[in-house]
Amino acid sequence: MIVIYHGHAGGTTEKNEVLAYCEQLDQEKYQVLQYQFINQINKPPFVIAIEKTYSNLSHTLTP
Repeated sequence: MIVIYHGHAGGTTEKNEVLAYCEQLDQEKYQVLQYQFINQINKPPFVIAIEKTYSNLSHTLTP
């Protein structure tokens, strides 16, 4: 889980960098969710959740 606070100086740049990174993650290995307010002003924070997929987890588990 990542909470993006982008209302400060430099926040838009940071937000864009994190989103660009998340967007390039392989969808067969990760599921990425963006959860945000749509009726708030002043750049409210939002959440990015990243989850490894089951097939990706099976490669990291040892018997």
